[in-house]
Amino acid sequence: MKMLKFLCLVILFTPIFASLPLKDYGPKLTEVVKHLHDECSILTGVTDTDIDNTRNGNFDEKNIYIMRYNACLWLHSDAFIPSDDGVPSLHGNKNLFLDIEPPKLKGKFAKMFMRCIDEARESGEKNFTVLAWNATNCLHRTDPENFVYP
Repeated sequence: MKMLKFLCLVILFTPIFASLPLKDYGPKLTEVVKHLHDECSILTGVTDTDIDNTRNGNFDEKNIYIMRYNACLWLHSDAFIPSDDGVPSLHGNKNLFLDIEPPKLKGKFAKMFMRCIDEARESGEKNFTVLAWNATNCLHRTDPENFVYP
């Protein structure tokens, strides 16, 4: 009976943690995501299980590999507009987000990213890895069904 209750809960709550299927990314975002995943996986040693857990809304801030992977995604994606000295300014690159918007999220994708970047930046956190993690967490909270995570 316990197993039946557990299965019912899993089935009931699975849509809450669903992320946007890869087939809905569109060609530009698919290309960017593949490149980022390949590069950041090699650099950080993250496992596919760690990534899948994060895609499904299980944010483990104690897992240094997923934290580094996430920071790598943000840094290598050009998501932030560089300042005059080349350091990411923590101001979102809206043009990038508009350019890679999945067709399903047209008009919503860039706004969501910009809002979450602003929220993370305004938190006062100074550690970039934590800022990036907070922005990613915000994206998942905002729209878990359309969460994009390479």
